[in-house]
Amino acid sequence: EEELEKMYQTTINRSGDDLFWGDGKLSISIATQSPVSSLMHFAVNLTNRGTPVKTAAIEDLSMIDGNKNHIPIKDLANRFMARLASEYESILIATQKVKWVN
Repeated sequence: EEELEKMYQTTINRSGDDLFWGDGKLSISIATQSPVSSLMHFAVNLTNRGTPVKTAAIEDLSMIDGNKNHIPIKDLANRFMARLASEYESILIATQKVKWVN
């Protein structure tokens, strides 16, 4: 959310783990677990083509100023991955601060 707001100078709304731009859903996310593993999936729509529901996409954000700008997919992916790595590191450090009490 914060990275997209910085890049496109617009307001992105978050509800739970979903991102919205206007009334369109911008992201896809799910988390689940089984007895042997966990899965988290997060994606951002690049385009609206072929979506069966009202969505928003990076393609839309790139046209905010009325001109279709190049969609910086590589830059966007690098920013998201750096943010994910930072968040993961923070969570990992936090889990190691807690000591088991008998």
